[in-house]
Amino acid sequence: MRCAAAALAVALIAAVAAATAAGSPAAGTCARRGAPPFLDAVGSRCPFVRIDPSPPLEVRGETVDTELNLRRRGASYSILFYAAWCPFSSKLRPIFGTLSTMYPQIHHFTVEESSATPSLFSRYGVRGFPAILLVNETTMVRYRGSKDLNSLVDFYKETTGLDPIAYIDVVEQESTGSLSSVMPWDRSIREMAKDEMYLLVAVLFIIVKGIKPAPGTSLECS
Repeated sequence: MRCAAAALAVALIAAVAAATAAGSPAAGTCARRGAPPFLDAVGSRCPFVRIDPSPPLEVRGETVDTELNLRRRGASYSILFYAAWCPFSSKLRPIFGTLSTMYPQIHHFTVEESSATPSLFSRYGVRGFPAILLVNETTMVRYRGSKDLNSLVDFYKETTGLDPIAYIDVVEQESTGSLSSVMPWDRSIREMAKDEMYLLVAVLFIIVKGIKPAPGTSLECS
């Protein structure tokens, strides 16, 4: 993740530079030279990774029966049972859509109450809405935890052993209709710094060299 590490270093250094500038006296000082041009080049080479949304497939109850009866080898399924009249269902649906994009390796289906028979809901233990069922070759688990994104991701990881391809902000998806991510979900900043230490040190060294004051000048005039 060299681009991600470089972007992280640039962001940290920009924050330090901004804080330093904010703490300098407004009058009676010599203006500090601007950041070196290479910072813009680094930023342009490390754009945000665009992720195409992968929405869940809206199906009828019989389709769910067919898919789960087949249970293709190695395949996992996540089904959201919801009701159009239920406000809790309305709140969970965009979160489930985000999960579908974060986990494209899992087949995501949504089933509205009116498109399935009561016997189907009974068969899968659905006694209220919304309800999420996660199924693979050998197990069928109904989710019973908090209906927020972080809790659901933890449930996915514990049940399937899979990690999401990236972290996605639900608010961003709802407001812009597009998704972006620069950091894999399962890599912390500390891990990135450890893996990309040489790159970070190189960037810091070049920046320190680049912001040296010109000969005969100082950062402040007394």
